[in-house]
Amino acid sequence: MTELYEKLDQLLADGALDELESLVYEASDALASDAAAMHNSGDYHGAVENFRRIIELMRRYYDESDDFADIKLSISEIYSYLGDNDSAVKELSEAITIMTKKLGASHPSVKEAYAKLRLLLSK
Repeated sequence: MTELYEKLDQLLADGALDELESLVYEASDALASDAAAMHNSGDYHGAVENFRRIIELMRRYYDESDDFADIKLSISEIYSYLGDNDSAVKELSEAITIMTKKLGASHPSVKEAYAKLRLLLSK
């Protein structure tokens, strides 16, 4: 990741924002594909780590986006599957905070996330 960050930082310094955005999303897509493959093969902790790398990468160059919430939702689902309710609740709560800022509290996705949170808290 260090080499990638160096290249991205140089693009940012050079003002090559279109190329920067393209490379950030290309790297994020590759990490997401790897995370999905890890998840499907049962490497849940590896999948969570890749999702965290995506957040780190995107947070370095952009403000929080809806993508962050989606990633946090995915991490929460993995933790829930693993039986780590505390971590699942933490990730889901963070996703809800982002979603509420971006979409508003009355958005159906936010309401659905709250329903998932209530379910997790009832366990």
